[in-house]
Amino acid sequence: MAQKISKYSRLTLPERKLIEQHNKLGKSITYIAKALKRSKSTISNELRRGGRSALNYRHAWAHRNAIGNRMRNRKKRKIHNALEAFVLYHLFEYRSSPRQICGYLKRCYPTLSELHVCHETIYRYIYRSSFKKELIKHLRRKGRRKSSNKQGLRGGIKNKVSIHKRPDYVIDREELGHWEGDLIIGKGQKSAMGTLVERSSRYVILVPVQNRSPKTIAEEFIKVFKALPPHLRRSLTYDQGVEMADHEKLTEETGIKVYFADPGCPYQRGSNENTNGLLREYFPKKTDLTKYLPKEITDAQNAINSRPRVVLSFASAKEIFFSAMEKPGKRLSQLIKAPSIFQG
Repeated sequence: MAQKISKYSRLTLPERKLIEQHNKLGKSITYIAKALKRSKSTISNELRRGGRSALNYRHAWAHRNAIGNRMRNRKKRKIHNALEAFVLYHLFEYRSSPRQICGYLKRCYPTLSELHVCHETIYRYIYRSSFKKELIKHLRRKGRRKSSNKQGLRGGIKNKVSIHKRPDYVIDREELGHWEGDLIIGKGQKSAMGTLVERSSRYVILVPVQNRSPKTIAEEFIKVFKALPPHLRRSLTYDQGVEMADHEKLTEETGIKVYFADPGCPYQRGSNENTNGLLREYFPKKTDLTKYLPKEITDAQNAINSRPRVVLSFASAKEIFFSAMEKPGKRLSQLIKAPSIFQG
């Protein structure tokens, strides 16, 4: 009975590493083939292709070269030839991120526009590959967070105003009524809760939402701000989340001006980011935020707002905020020094 021939499979990176180790020890092709349960011709061809000579075989170079050859045999795409070699080299050798590779290409070859691609093109190149698992292993982060743009907002956020156009006096936090906003996200990106933090008092308001659509977020935030006096709704600084796409409606209904922080700059909304971290004690990651009762949400909000804060000379956010409601025009330093806020 004829021996059944197993289906051929390409050499893996661990196998190539073993080939290099045995080869450096002077083992024969027959020995290596038996050790790896591969044919002698496979080992012979691999040693020939993996270096200038069999003695100079390097497993990392051979593996990278093999993947490049396979990709070049596929139909031509935007990343190919010299660009493909550059991307693979930096991905395998330095574990550079796609964004770093793109930036480095533009710096090294400023006049060669054919080598200028965006990082999304490299990600598509990786994730549409028939051997994407091998390439993903060389990304520092093994997977990508799916885009939260589920509302089909292809034009992004229209008419947004940059944080750099926000008045300078907002920075010193003396005037109350300037807010920072964000969402905390629940399990599987399927639930969310709005967080609004007043920059001066650090007072937080939690906003339960049914979904993350711009319409829903705007409507819920409008309810919150309409319940506040005008002197406590001056501005709102938000990140680049598309849930704030209806910011113009928010401004029209409440008079609050909306500014957008730079992408990837959470420090521009430091109070909000810090508060979101504190909230995770009450609403841990990977939990369904819709399961929390209104009382549980209110209790968490009150707990954080009632804590003495060092930055407020050990007054609580609640004391400062409610004192500001009763005393329009008072600056933060005046509210902190006022004895009445420590009573009761």
